[in-house]
Amino acid sequence: MSSSRGVRNVPQWLTREKDVIAHLFFAAAEIGVIELEVGGTRVSGAMTFPVVETRSFSFIPHEGTAAAPAKPREGQVVRVFYGREGSTYEYLTAITDCSNPQRWQLEFPRTIERNQARIAARHRVEGQTSRGYSVRIDFGTGDPQVFSLFDLSTAGLGFVFSPAALSLQTERALAGNLTLPGNTVIPLLLEIRSIRPLSEGSGQQVCGCRFIGISSTDQALLAQALAEWKAIRGG
Repeated sequence: MSSSRGVRNVPQWLTREKDVIAHLFFAAAEIGVIELEVGGTRVSGAMTFPVVETRSFSFIPHEGTAAAPAKPREGQVVRVFYGREGSTYEYLTAITDCSNPQRWQLEFPRTIERNQARIAARHRVEGQTSRGYSVRIDFGTGDPQVFSLFDLSTAGLGFVFSPAALSLQTERALAGNLTLPGNTVIPLLLEIRSIRPLSEGSGQQVCGCRFIGISSTDQALLAQALAEWKAIRGG
């Protein structure tokens, strides 16, 4: 998880494929409605979860828009736009299949332009361990430890730990299991990206990690769980 914070007024670019994939899962689950600029016309619709195996995702035009002046063709380059809560995203990609007018297939973008540093929205799940959110990490001792989550996204997580009991360093790789409500368990490989105090005087710290190993099936489960978590809280 990036240590950069907040929304910025200058464009930033997302280029690593793993980060692009994590962002697309987030966008499909929590934004959903996007716009495509096709031949000078903007067409709105919904996006599906990405299919990592084919490096593609689908765009489903809203009813009544598929027959608009925009008539897509295979190989045509289109620009995609969407945003949420002050965050904006756009990128160029290509249509790989539009034989079904109600479902166009698009290839993964190589670069996503955005106005904020984060790959995907982070959700503060601090204090939610009793409700099913936790991470179990194996430090190579054969005795995995369970930690409370601080925040969670499709790109990474932050967990709370005591530096008096555990010494951690950035760039270290960790193996663990993420538990979600409903007792869904997702195996993970993590890279420590940042370590910061939880709060002044607490004596605890937050370890911010980025996913370096998560299956597309599990990433879809996580994205859906986060979308449901956000909807329940009305945010």
